[in-house]
Amino acid sequence: MKHRIFLVVVMILFVAGGDNAQSLDSLPPYQPQEKVTGTIRSWGHEFLQKVMKDWEEGFRKFHPDVQFEDNLVSSAIAIGSLYTRVADLGVVGREIRPLDVAGYQRVIKHKPLGIEVMTGSYANADKSVALAVFVHRDNPLSRLNFKQLDAIFGSERLRGEKQNLRTWGQLGLTGEWKDKPIQVYTGVLDAAPGFYFSQVVLKGSLLWNGDLHYFDDQTAPDGKTIGAQRTIVEALAKDP
Repeated sequence: MKHRIFLVVVMILFVAGGDNAQSLDSLPPYQPQEKVTGTIRSWGHEFLQKVMKDWEEGFRKFHPDVQFEDNLVSSAIAIGSLYTRVADLGVVGREIRPLDVAGYQRVIKHKPLGIEVMTGSYANADKSVALAVFVHRDNPLSRLNFKQLDAIFGSERLRGEKQNLRTWGQLGLTGEWKDKPIQVYTGVLDAAPGFYFSQVVLKGSLLWNGDLHYFDDQTAPDGKTIGAQRTIVEALAKDP
């Protein structure tokens, strides 16, 4: 008996951090109970492209008659693709936002099922992004805390800093650094890393520093993508 694969309620979520990771050692080896056929359509986050191909290759070892169609360009399309029924798997590289759930729930009449499938990694573009904050290597500042970062990157200061931090002197630097402005570089604010930063560091505030410089991914002349992370670090390297 053949069954068409149709998983319209399934959403794949992968996030940085491994505190909630579960061991799979106790699970028995997978043995297919039925023969399945059809097409699985996946829409969502672009960083999962290589991993998705590996998953599909492994799945076809057990179910060779299954085909896959992938449209992995952005987390922004993942949930909408499910409730418009153009995809079976929605791949999200960030926390699910209230509007994502609201749209899905209005159409499908229940909340989407979320399954965490990956954690973060260092220096590997095929896995989820790990965030970091840098200063120029010539800058004498040795550390920053979340309260200070909230007042540097944001304007609402929900962590309790008394004023916005806009000069290095406000962080304790003296001499030639005292009155120098803090130039803030980041990626696009509504992308997954920016949204995560606003929720964790700015405690949910979306009132950013008005002088913030942000960068998006770019396409090189040879067609390859230049990630915003690279552009940010290059800009920082030129600006102490």
